[in-house]
Amino acid sequence: MRRKNNLKLPNGFGSIIHLGGNRRKPYGALKTVGWNENGNAIREYVGYADTWNNAYKLLLNYNDKPYDLKNKNITIDDIYNIIEPIMKDNYLNELDGMSKSNYKNLVSAYNNHLSKLKDANILEIKKNQVQTIINQSGLKHTGRGYIKNIFDRIISYAIDELELPIDHNITNLNIGIKEKSTKHIPFKSEEIQLIKELAENNDIAKLIMIYFYTGLRPSELLNIEVTNVFLEDNYMIGGSKTKAGKNRTIPIHSKIKDYIKYFYKQNKKYLISSNGTNKKIAYDYYQKSFNKLMNQLGLNHSPYDTRHTFGTKCSECGISESNIKRLMGHSLSNDVTNDVYIHKAVEELIKEVEKITY
Repeated sequence: MRRKNNLKLPNGFGSIIHLGGNRRKPYGALKTVGWNENGNAIREYVGYADTWNNAYKLLLNYNDKPYDLKNKNITIDDIYNIIEPIMKDNYLNELDGMSKSNYKNLVSAYNNHLSKLKDANILEIKKNQVQTIINQSGLKHTGRGYIKNIFDRIISYAIDELELPIDHNITNLNIGIKEKSTKHIPFKSEEIQLIKELAENNDIAKLIMIYFYTGLRPSELLNIEVTNVFLEDNYMIGGSKTKAGKNRTIPIHSKIKDYIKYFYKQNKKYLISSNGTNKKIAYDYYQKSFNKLMNQLGLNHSPYDTRHTFGTKCSECGISESNIKRLMGHSLSNDVTNDVYIHKAVEELIKEVEKITY
């Protein structure tokens, strides 16, 4: 029923009109967005409501967080079609840490799952709608993470670029507990020896040897810039993933110093450069090269097995648990900051790493 004796709205607040007819939402909330050449107001609908009071709430919310009304009907698919080419360009140009596999997984997560909401208005999307898609995806933690990731990117674009009034908490989704991996198998001493024998003339073998003695995640080594390599002091600065893992001290073991020097002397931006350019090697390229070498040697390992090998060897060599965590970039309870620890790290961690022998 049409409301009688409506309140007079303040100047500049907006207006509410009854559209008549048999509409489910007969009240239109309008806002003046400009003036035409004749001096008449140009008005845009903020939205529609079933009651005058709800239309009033639409204006109240809009005035609290105004945005370009041209975007009021933008859908999830509209924004995806904007950011997908950006993601593709990022992996092609090795920007934003975007690898080809990451790009493909995000595209797959959208096309196979999130696209069920492609026609949904971004301003009206509800958290439980996305959570339901995640819950019913049939995917494990990693796959669910890609659905959340692409949704995060869509919402971030809507908030940061379009300045739409969306609460970022909508992306606080539950993707479950990460399954404990049982697939990582430490390299045996004889397998490491096979790779060492190839390292003199094979750059991928050199990289694998560096991983054996640093415990770095595959992408962490590839991201290190030469300005963060201190050969004379026998350490590098690098790392990623967590607060504890970023910008940590990475000792250079005496057994791999010649390999580090080999790459360092190429005098490029990244320690491990791509074909002599200033670009870093993409993880996909390293993974393919690693797998090719494993096949040639008849070994069954993944790139992350070198990190598992390092952690296992650290324990065998009597390195303390706290120092193993520092070396591998894991967080410690009641840990001091890296800035405080760095002087101790340079002295103590280098000494600790030298205990490692395969």
